[in-house]
Amino acid sequence: MTVGPGYSGKKITLHVPSDAVFADCDQETYASYGHAGADPSRTHQGPGQIDELWILNVNSAVAIIDVMYRPDTPAALIDEMRGIAESATFGW
Repeated sequence: MTVGPGYSGKKITLHVPSDAVFADCDQETYASYGHAGADPSRTHQGPGQIDELWILNVNSAVAIIDVMYRPDTPAALIDEMRGIAESATFGW
């Protein structure tokens, strides 16, 4: 998978279960990733949430693009968000 002008990486899709009870989670927070010794990097807003993550190698640094939506998000909006993610460029 490539993004923009040739950044390589992987794409994964994460689903928050539709029956998730956030109050039962540590600190009442449903999170999908982070690193040891820090607060979670990605917390979620509600049951049923879907995150499509583009995990990229950008000049030897990891960049993550997250397209987040809910099951009732219109398909046209999801396609637009994917198009934005897939055309990303980076500069510094």
